[in-house]
Amino acid sequence: MHTQAADCHENLVFAASAADCNPQCAAAGRVTVVEAEEIVEPGVIAPHQVHLPGAFVQRVVHVPALVNTSAPISGPRRDPRGCAWRNSLQTSAWNS
Repeated sequence: MHTQAADCHENLVFAASAADCNPQCAAAGRVTVVEAEEIVEPGVIAPHQVHLPGAFVQRVVHVPALVNTSAPISGPRRDPRGCAWRNSLQTSAWNS
């Protein structure tokens, strides 16, 4: 899972709506590996800001925020049947 910030005690702060389901998913899993945009010193994350305590996290990997998140996809996307995705103005590939 991806998080905005983590500390060395593996306490996490999620951005926006990621805080809705990620804590429950981490608590349900055997092993939780987290991609953190920022790893901060202990005490920077206040106790009332922690969305997921470190007891549910086994590994934290530092992954800086992407510079360009709107990069085009290389090649056409395909649905599970192998059909290329069609233009949204045309009929859906699922209806053909």
